[in-house]
Amino acid sequence: MKRLLYIFALIFTVSFASAQDKKIDAPAQAKQDAKELQKYLDLSDAQTEDLYYVFEMKYSNLNVGLSEERKTILFSAVDEKIKASLKPEQYSKLLENKELYTKLTR
Repeated sequence: MKRLLYIFALIFTVSFASAQDKKIDAPAQAKQDAKELQKYLDLSDAQTEDLYYVFEMKYSNLNVGLSEERKTILFSAVDEKIKASLKPEQYSKLLENKELYTKLTR
């Protein structure tokens, strides 16, 4: 019985510790996303910097542990900010690449 209790406590401790480790390095991930988008759409430095701040805001908010409803609002805001930062033809090209679009807005 003691072993079972010990194993349960160990599993709980490991799962709790791993849940805390899932924090995202917001600046690093934002920089990676901005660079990837810059490479795909041939963005100007100003556009890349604007989008870096959008992605940093996204990842910083995700680290807080938002509810699903708040995440939906956040993702919608990120999409709107991306759309506002890009030229219409750039945004259309991004929409064509569904994998990249989903990665950046979710």
